[in-house]
Amino acid sequence: MSKRAAIVALTLVASLLFALPPASADSTKNRNETPREARNEKSEKVKCKKTDVTTRFPKPIDMPRGISKKLPVTVSFETNCGQIVIETLTRQAPLTLTVVSRLIRSGYYDKTICHRLTTEDFYFLQCGDPTGTGFGSPDFDYKADNLPTSREFIYAAGTVVMVNTSFRRNGSQFMIFYEDSKLPMGYTVWGRVTSGLEIVRFIAEGGVKNAESDGVPLRTIAIDRASTNN
Repeated sequence: MSKRAAIVALTLVASLLFALPPASADSTKNRNETPREARNEKSEKVKCKKTDVTTRFPKPIDMPRGISKKLPVTVSFETNCGQIVIETLTRQAPLTLTVVSRLIRSGYYDKTICHRLTTEDFYFLQCGDPTGTGFGSPDFDYKADNLPTSREFIYAAGTVVMVNTSFRRNGSQFMIFYEDSKLPMGYTVWGRVTSGLEIVRFIAEGGVKNAESDGVPLRTIAIDRASTNN
């Protein structure tokens, strides 16, 4: 091969190498990231039925005595917009899940409205208050478990936490994060949404009443029935 032919061949090889995309970086990105367009397409398939659920006084519930020996692995909320399934953290939050399980079996969450949505700075849907005011709770509270240790903690999308009634104390209300959110420590992490997060995002896309960033969701979502796998 002549010197001129060799130079041409090397030039062609170099141009082909530089033209190829970095396969490992792109393939990793495609595997680990969900485009917002895909999320929107999925949430567009959510259809909410009209609900007749209204606010009411909480049912009287007794505080469980001790930790339950059989904690639920999954919790399901049947809503007027579809089913939300949560995988629980039984080892990390046994006390919280003992109480949540008692509330579910007692019908505490049945026929309740999710009364609060936030759409700026942090992103969650808040449920679990039969009064729909944010002040409803059982006649007891209990010590929070599985609290984040860092002062500022990122609650990943799909994380489910309890709303604290006071410092390190929980009640019945809970929050479902639909986007990653940084909040102070103090919220018991007890589960992760494995199915139905698109429902929460659909509610969030509708925004808050009166064009606020924190308040009653414009799109109504109600828990018709709550259940556990045990």
